[in-house]
Amino acid sequence: MTIPLPPPSSPRMEFSEEFFADHERAVRRMIRLRDAKKAAAIKQQKPPVPIGIKSPSRKNKKRIIDADGFQIPAKHLIVKNDNRCPPLLCLLLP
Repeated sequence: MTIPLPPPSSPRMEFSEEFFADHERAVRRMIRLRDAKKAAAIKQQKPPVPIGIKSPSRKNKKRIIDADGFQIPAKHLIVKNDNRCPPLLCLLLP
C-alpha cells in the first residue's frame, strides 16, 4: 500500500519544503563551524614566525645600470681616496 503525495498547494507540502530548507541551512552552518574549528586548531599548533630586525627586503638595493645593461650593486661603485696619483695622470706627467 502506497501513500499518495499531497497536492503541491497543500499546507503539508509547504511544511515539508520549509523543513528541508531549514535542515539544509543548519547542515551548512554546522559544516562552516566545523571548518572554522579545524582552522583555529591548525593556527594554534603552528609556532609564530619571528620577525627579523632587518629583513632582506629592507636592505639597500641602489643599483646603477652600465652601458651594456648590467646592474652593478652600489658597494662596487665606492671609490677609495688614495694618495697616489691616478695611472692616467702619472703617464701624462713629464
